[in-house]
Amino acid sequence: MAMVLDRYKSGLLIAIVFLIALGLWVSRGAKPLFVVLATLASVVLLILFVKLIKGVDNKFIFNLAIAALIIRIVVVFALHYTNLSHEADALFYHAQAVRISANWIRLMPFEQAMSSAYGYIYFLSFLYSGFVPVSLIAKLINCFVGVACGLYVYKIAYLVWEDKKVANIAAVLALFLPGILAWSTANLKEAWVNLMVLIVIFDLLRIRKAGVRTGVIIQIVACTAILWTMRFYLALIMLPLIVFTIGVGKRKSIIYLSIVFILVVYGAIFMLAGRKVQGVTIGYQEIGMRQNAMAQLGGSATGEEGQIGSFSSALAFLPKGMLYALFAPFPWDKPASALYALAMPEMFFMYLLWILIFMGIVKSIRERKKGIEVIMFFAITTLLLNSMLMGNIGTSYRARMPIVLLMLVFAAGVFEERKDKPVDRQSGY
Repeated sequence: MAMVLDRYKSGLLIAIVFLIALGLWVSRGAKPLFVVLATLASVVLLILFVKLIKGVDNKFIFNLAIAALIIRIVVVFALHYTNLSHEADALFYHAQAVRISANWIRLMPFEQAMSSAYGYIYFLSFLYSGFVPVSLIAKLINCFVGVACGLYVYKIAYLVWEDKKVANIAAVLALFLPGILAWSTANLKEAWVNLMVLIVIFDLLRIRKAGVRTGVIIQIVACTAILWTMRFYLALIMLPLIVFTIGVGKRKSIIYLSIVFILVVYGAIFMLAGRKVQGVTIGYQEIGMRQNAMAQLGGSATGEEGQIGSFSSALAFLPKGMLYALFAPFPWDKPASALYALAMPEMFFMYLLWILIFMGIVKSIRERKKGIEVIMFFAITTLLLNSMLMGNIGTSYRARMPIVLLMLVFAAGVFEERKDKPVDRQSGY
């Protein structure tokens, strides 16, 4: 009996807390319920973060993660209390969450979030309902999420290269690149989007390495569902990639895998073309309209307005779009915000880093590293879509983050040391 209780003590504790919260809600109103549940959710997130660090089992990475977390927290307070950063999306998310949380506490009719990032807005509303409607809370939580992204880059790099030194280098880059570090401290969905992408890619790599497991599939489905509520087109990209990976399992033939993936993507496009998804009609006309809208936002607009309306126009625009998608913001541009300015030093380094990335990709292909096609298929598909869609440098930079974080795995792979001795499995996944 004691063993059974010990095994299920976490579930029992959550059930007890929920019943207490329910009692408070019935007796005193909605606010106490949200206080208890928001506190419980924050504790659960903290436990998951600690479990993630412990799971890496690497003292260097532990110290690195703590340092990265402290730096992020300092950046949060510096930007929050000096009012140096006023991102339009962050202000919009905050305003909607304040209004929705006030309705929830008063038990007023449910108000729908007016954004494709509704998952993040509802998360903010939940936090604001339990605590206070101050964006600093979400920013501090995003600090932990940003560090978790760096830890997953480490795990992915180790899974691909099976080399602790390579994984350490990838983690250093992911945790301390200035732009990625700064943007992960803002009250934006980006940190969560990056984390969901990295978890799904990591799990797909596990399938390619070890085959299909039920727990892994459940985690993939959950993270893809969260992606759907924040950046739905990434979830759409993930769906054929998931089908492809589960279907091919541990098979090795890259040609076979590529054919399967192309067929799955073609089938997905055929089924979705002309249909409305999240209020967006899938097609060239919608891409042109969204590009036109983003080109007029803020001081970082590219000026590329609605140039895409057909396959030929998309093909013609692609080289210019890829230039922005990979290399903007450019060093000669005037920063449009504090976060924009913090991304500038990173870009000087990224121009050199792309050389290492290309070398790492070639090396991984030559050495036939298992699972790299999962990373490459996602990166290429997302890059092509971003190249056509983004008419705003700030939005383009944020949309590029998942790709860059995954590409750091290849950049670090250049420094792999060839070893004949058995691989150290202590820092595995």
